[in-house]
Amino acid sequence: MRTHSKIVKMDIGAEEQRNTSRHKDGRPRKVNKKDQLMAFKCTMSERKIIEEKAAGIYRTTSEFIREIAVTGKIDSRKLPGSPEILQLKSLLNHVAANLNQLTKKHNSAGLNAFDRASLKLQCEEIKSVVLAIKNGLL
Repeated sequence: MRTHSKIVKMDIGAEEQRNTSRHKDGRPRKVNKKDQLMAFKCTMSERKIIEEKAAGIYRTTSEFIREIAVTGKIDSRKLPGSPEILQLKSLLNHVAANLNQLTKKHNSAGLNAFDRASLKLQCEEIKSVVLAIKNGLL
């Protein structure tokens, strides 16, 4: 009986390897994919109110309705923030990815003059983002 369970585990592992090897590079698949569509009717004034409330907390209408319907409230700790904050977050993610690539390159072969200059530029960008945050955008 143990032999059979080992075989099953090996088959499951092989299946997982086949599924993950196809999407090795790139974004991983979502576990809970939102693939169900719901529609409801409302008046034009109700629609405008819903859209304004969603826009007021920087959410899409779907995100707003889904969260209200499922949880009954909007968790303010999960709010994405203003467009300025989202732009700063995006910039920091971009800079972090560049720094990660430079660090990887440095650890494997060392940095040339162009890479050192790029690293210096990235550090200046980080300083300017931190300064913007300190000046009251958060």
